[in-house]
Amino acid sequence: MKVKYFFVICFFLFNSLNNHGQNNKIDSLQTSILKLNEFPKIDEKTTNNGIKLRLIQTGQIPIIQIDILMKGGDYYDSFLKPGLAKLAIQLLRTSGTKDKTSSQFNMMLDSMGISLSLSTRMDYINISLSCLKENIEDSIALLADLLQFPSMEKTNFTNTKKSIDSSLFKQGSDPEMLCKLEFQKLIYGVDLSLSNNKIENDIERISLEDVIDFYDRFIAPDNMLVGITGPIDMNSLYPLFEKYLGNWNKKAKIPKLPNIEDLSFDFKVAFIEKENLTQSQIIIGHLGIKVENLSDQAKIMIFNQIFSESPFGYLYNQIRNKKGLAYMIKGGIWSSPGYWGITSFWTATKSESTIQTIKIIFNEMELIQNKKISEKELQMVKKYLLNSYVVKNASFQKMLFDYLFLEHHNYKMANYSKTLLEKIEMVTANDVFEVANRFLNPNKMIVLIVGDEKKINGKLEEIGKVKYLKYFN
Repeated sequence: MKVKYFFVICFFLFNSLNNHGQNNKIDSLQTSILKLNEFPKIDEKTTNNGIKLRLIQTGQIPIIQIDILMKGGDYYDSFLKPGLAKLAIQLLRTSGTKDKTSSQFNMMLDSMGISLSLSTRMDYINISLSCLKENIEDSIALLADLLQFPSMEKTNFTNTKKSIDSSLFKQGSDPEMLCKLEFQKLIYGVDLSLSNNKIENDIERISLEDVIDFYDRFIAPDNMLVGITGPIDMNSLYPLFEKYLGNWNKKAKIPKLPNIEDLSFDFKVAFIEKENLTQSQIIIGHLGIKVENLSDQAKIMIFNQIFSESPFGYLYNQIRNKKGLAYMIKGGIWSSPGYWGITSFWTATKSESTIQTIKIIFNEMELIQNKKISEKELQMVKKYLLNSYVVKNASFQKMLFDYLFLEHHNYKMANYSKTLLEKIEMVTANDVFEVANRFLNPNKMIVLIVGDEKKINGKLEEIGKVKYLKYFN
């Protein structure tokens, strides 16, 4: 029933708010706000070597989900060696253990229907494991073997490096991915000379010794925050972690997060030439913010929906609905409790309309910074955001993961979702106006374009001073 309500709301919102500045007949649209499920009880316990266990015991479905968060990730990478976290974690997952080859290890997982994945995010490593209740002990035993005794042989390292090189080559050949990766480098202050080379060269700079150092720093029991959902109690779960990981006495050596400066640029437009493209990939933005409090977070969430992150937002309406210049435009003021996010707006448009599209984005920023949204727009967006949040956060697994994420960032709060929804309901049109002027600075924004310059109507200098970044296929 919740999903049904959610799609009804989306349908009416799309048709009611598709033209800001006009009289939208939304008074007659009555929707109720869904209620968030009560936050379940979380059992907490810590092993003798520092593994923090967080358990939500569920009903009868015999599936157990384990999510592990560890400090680490892309943000910790030395700027001279981007890609280290991804390479190290992929090697950890794919190279097997000291007494099991990768094939043997994976066959054991498959024979018991165990799903295991390792990945990195900006400031954390995520390990996700799913298994049947009857296989929980074997699952923890295999995971413990992988974490404590990984195979770090030169051959495995070389093969993993080749695999990532192939993947990065595909990313570098994809204009959208290239644009996003290079924009991140610009904003976070990577030496621009590094952007003049292929993405694969980032991986070539990494040695096996770098990977081993990464493992020694981050993969340790006292750096493990473990969330478990499923039909199991802590009395059954805790002894398994003590049995298979309790003798692992390694200590993590977490470095400080690198300092990020809000950079100034002596150019407005960065351009990467890719001949024969029929579309230009465009990202416009600057360094984002860190979340300071739930009130700011709620205001930003409303702003993002109204301006850029929904099919009835200002940018979507102007660029797609009115002008037909792009199929999709996304972005917003992105923030995190743990690191500086990026405020940016992304789209792809036919080469000829590149400059026109960029000018519209800046014009819409000027509009929302100078004209307050209507109360009708605000109330409808609130209802959409509140209901979609409830639907997206209905599962115990999602609730627990969000709880882990907050604890990981030293922001432990059992009633976080409830409080956030209350803050969203309190947001005013003045608050949205304040966000637009407080967190958007169009004068500081840079524009990164990946495209074929000769097909672009007009001159790039119409936007501002241009810097050309070379990229070799």
